Amino acid sequence: MLENNDIFDLKNCRLCPRRCGVDRYKSQGFCGAPAQLTAARASLHLWEEPCIAGDKGAGTVFFTYCQLGCVYCQNYAISSQPQQTMQPFGKEISVRELTTSFLRLQSLGAATIDLVTPTHYAPQIIEALRLSRQGISGDKLTIPAVWNSSGYEAPEMVQAIAEDIDIFMPDFKYFDRKTALRYSNAPDYPERAMEAITAMVRAKGAPVFFPGLRSGHAADDCSQPHLKSGVIIRHLVLPGHRHESIALVQELYRRFGDGVILSLMNQYTPIAGAAYLTDFPELRRKLTKFEYDSVVEAALDAGFTNAFIQQGGTVSESFIPIFDGRGL
Repeated sequence: MLENNDIFDLKNCRLCPRRCGVDRYKSQGFCGAPAQLTAARASLHLWEEPCIAGDKGAGTVFFTYCQLGCVYCQNYAISSQPQQTMQPFGKEISVRELTTSFLRLQSLGAATIDLVTPTHYAPQIIEALRLSRQGISGDKLTIPAVWNSSGYEAPEMVQAIAEDIDIFMPDFKYFDRKTALRYSNAPDYPERAMEAITAMVRAKGAPVFFPGLRSGHAADDCSQPHLKSGVIIRHLVLPGHRHESIALVQELYRRFGDGVILSLMNQYTPIAGAAYLTDFPELRRKLTKFEYDSVVEAALDAGFTNAFIQQGGTVSESFIPIFDGRGL
């Protein structure tokens, strides 16, 4: 366990802006995560942004629990939500086992190691990354590591991990404190996410792509180059919130310009039979094409040229992985 930084102290956990201060060896804070590293799946995932997925997929590791707890979370089976009655699925693993998973994913052709909802296990993940880059039995991790997070981060935690993370890929979920309170019980989300992303951009700078060959093919044969370092900001457009999304993309371009890559998502999926649909009836429907297209147009009008835009067919529960501990 890393002990050289107070932010990594799980006996007084302050890894995220909720700053619960609990001793995770004895109890759990808002996220519900114990000190023991717990994950749900490690596999190749083709549906990430092309610049981190490559030809064979991103080497995606899904960690159990979450410090944000969005009511509409598509990974509800492994996240922690206040209204959830069942224990999230997870498999307890060691740092060494996580390291082995990283190296196995690389051997399968993963373009990146994609760390999904990693914040509450930051010290163990960083230790595993360092160990895998040093090498085990002659195998060393050489592909980039992606910090795929909710965006609800403490800037000092971002600074502590920045040397070991190649690509930050945070969400920026809400631009309105009322929306953040309603869906994630985090009214300070807009401020905290902006602080964290500012720290990420400061640490990584503008996007840098690998030159030359990619997955054994000439660069000009590839539809999308691999990202080596930088920041990708994801935003999921929610039904009924297009004006908030438009204001957000305008502010992101004002602050960061093309120093970041924007990824606009239209994949909000109402989970059939989910309890949250009773309390949040506005989320019972899918996003309309008009709502999404208007946000895309706003991003283009603002000046974004580095951006990913989703096509039709992404709204489906079939895109939600099966969490069964495979690959761990």
